[in-house]
Amino acid sequence: NHLMQASRLEPGALKLHHVPVDTFALVAACIASIKPTAEAKRVHITSEIRPETPDVLGDAQYLQQVFLNLIGNAVKFSEPQANIWIRAGALDKRNRLTFSVVDTGPGILEEDQDKLFNKFYRGTTVREHLDGVGLGLSITKNIVEAHGGTIWVESQVGKGTVFSFTLPAVVPNGALANRKFN
Repeated sequence: NHLMQASRLEPGALKLHHVPVDTFALVAACIASIKPTAEAKRVHITSEIRPETPDVLGDAQYLQQVFLNLIGNAVKFSEPQANIWIRAGALDKRNRLTFSVVDTGPGILEEDQDKLFNKFYRGTTVREHLDGVGLGLSITKNIVEAHGGTIWVESQVGKGTVFSFTLPAVVPNGALANRKFN
């Protein structure tokens, strides 16, 4: 499925249905979907997305895939008893809302960070002991960029990882500019 999906998700190939998407409900549904896996691993997920967080403009099905992949990866790479937070930050100058998935996992080697979003790339420390083909982050990047956003990673080995991305917010007349939503 991932291989077929990846071929359809080349930049510019996505057919999106841009509508306002309730950010709070979207994140809550994604957490509920991943919760059994997290509980089995004794990983705690906390949403810091408030109900008043602006809607984002996009395709709900694809946006769900972005959150599920990033939260799922955080659970997958975290040790038992770890914590994961999903946050919304301030709007940028282009009225894009910044989201972050923060974990207390093992972190990502600096030399791997620039390659994480490449198709079929798997980090040096995970190749031998975790399943996967290295498509999830490439797909996630293509979806975010197709929505007019950007995605990046910040990580320190032994301290955890933060995947952040922007999505266009539904903001009437820019009234909420520079306000934080976490």
